[in-house]
Amino acid sequence: ALSLPQAMISAVVSDTGPLISFEKIEGGFSFLRKIVGTVFIPPQVYMELTAGFSADHSYFDHFGIADLVQIVEAPLPPAAANGLDEGERYAIALALSRGVPLLIEERLGREVARQIGIPTSGAVGLLLSGWQDRLISSEEAGACLYGLLRAGRINRALLDMALARIQGH
Repeated sequence: ALSLPQAMISAVVSDTGPLISFEKIEGGFSFLRKIVGTVFIPPQVYMELTAGFSADHSYFDHFGIADLVQIVEAPLPPAAANGLDEGERYAIALALSRGVPLLIEERLGREVARQIGIPTSGAVGLLLSGWQDRLISSEEAGACLYGLLRAGRINRALLDMALARIQGH
């Protein structure tokens, strides 16, 4: 019997790291688009993402994601986020205020988000979720994972763990 795909995740907030991970994978944003409806980012994350872009060249246009990623002002970050970088602090505040999961790859930022009740994932977790919900194929997930390894965004141990999960099903 054919299994129908689960519904895609309607919205997430992203820190800078996961978006950089998806930009490093060939077709990465097209896979992200299959899994998530809308990605919200605070202006602080946008500033980090566009640090290498000239003023007349839009990051969103360059990657064709103007309809996927929206810049939204975040409230002041919670005190628990003090000590994290600016993008992480405001991404946590935005995820908390919107009540949506947070895409974040930095360990300390993830710990802080989880402590205040925000569900988190990195690029690998999101790809595995998309594969598990049949939004992307095991071949697509594998190609993305190898792309993350080639780009230096994940290590071999994380790749092996993720591939074992896909191949074990």
